[in-house]
Amino acid sequence: MSGLAFLGISPCSQSERTSQSEKCHCWMADVVSETTRIGLNNQANMAFHILALAMRATDLEAEEDVSGLHDCPCNITKLTITMRRCTMNNVQRENDDAYTDFGVYWSDVYDEYAELNKTAETAKAVAFLAGLVGGGAALELGCGNGHIALPLAKVGPQVHGLDNSARMLSLLEKKNGQRLVQTYHGDMVNFDIGKRFDLVYCVNNSFTHMLSVDMQLACLKSAKNALADNGCFVIHLNYPNTTDFTGTGKYGDQRTTVFHVDEDRTLVRFTRHNRNEQLFVSQDLWITPRGVRTLPTKLRYVYPSELELLTRFVGFELVERWGDWERRPVDTSSWSHVSVYRKTD
Repeated sequence: MSGLAFLGISPCSQSERTSQSEKCHCWMADVVSETTRIGLNNQANMAFHILALAMRATDLEAEEDVSGLHDCPCNITKLTITMRRCTMNNVQRENDDAYTDFGVYWSDVYDEYAELNKTAETAKAVAFLAGLVGGGAALELGCGNGHIALPLAKVGPQVHGLDNSARMLSLLEKKNGQRLVQTYHGDMVNFDIGKRFDLVYCVNNSFTHMLSVDMQLACLKSAKNALADNGCFVIHLNYPNTTDFTGTGKYGDQRTTVFHVDEDRTLVRFTRHNRNEQLFVSQDLWITPRGVRTLPTKLRYVYPSELELLTRFVGFELVERWGDWERRPVDTSSWSHVSVYRKTD
C-alpha cells in the first residue's frame, strides 16, 4: 500500500470556516489500513511517528482501533487515528497552476525549509558562482526570497533576481535593506530585462518547475539573449530519482520519503510519478508546533542527456559539468550536477 493511500488528510467543509479567517481550525486525518501482513511495517512505523508528533504539537486527541496485532506490532489489519482541532494555514490560490502558485504555498516556510535542506550547500554555491562572475553582473532565474541572490551580492557582484511570485519577492525585499539585489517580477519562461549579464544562473531545481519542453526551451532562449557574449550560463539540477516506483499495481507510481525528523519538525513527501511526461507531483506534509500543513510541488525532471539536446538546440555549448558545487567529478554516486555553458554564436 502506498503512503498516499496509507495517510490521508481531508479539509473541513467550507461552512466550518469563517469567511474572514486565515486559519482553518477543523482538519481531520484518518489513517486506515486493511492491509494484512505484507509490506506494511515501514509505512506503519512512519505513520505512527508522524501522527504522534502532530498530536503532541497541536494537543490533538487520538482514537485508535487496532486489531490483529499478532506477534508483531507492525502487522496491523486495521488502524484508525482521528486528528481534530489542528490549526492550518488557509492559503488562497492565485491560479490553478502549480508553476505560478509555488510562491503562494511556500513563501512563508521556505527559509525554514532551506535551513533544513540547503544551508550547507548555499555557501558552496555562492563561492562557485562568484568565481565565474567576479565583479560583474549576475541574473538569477527563480530567485525566490533571495537565499542565493543575497549572499552572492554580499561578496561583490551586481545581482539581479527574476521571479514570478510577488510573495517571494516581497520577502526578499524585507531582507534587502541595503538594496543589494535588483528584483524583477516576471516569468523566466519568457523574459527580456533589457540588460546583458556576465552570469545567468538557475539553481536548486528551479529549472524543473517549468512543466513542459516548450517552457524549458523558451527559458533557455531568454537566458541566452540575456547573456553577454563572454558570459556563463549555469544550471544546477538533481539527478531524477525514479527509484521506489515499481510501475506495477494500483499504487506502483507512488512513493513516500521522510526528508527530515527532529524534536520539533517533520517533513514527509508523498510523490506520484508520471513517466510519460517526466513529472513528479508531490505533497509535502510539514508538521511543526504551529500546526500541520501540506505544500504542493510539481516538477518536470530532466536527464543530463536531454539537457544537452535542449541547450544545443538554442545555441549553448557545455564548458564544464561537475557533480556538486565543490567541483567533484560526476560519477554514478552523484545526486546532482552543475553545468556551465557559453553561447556558441
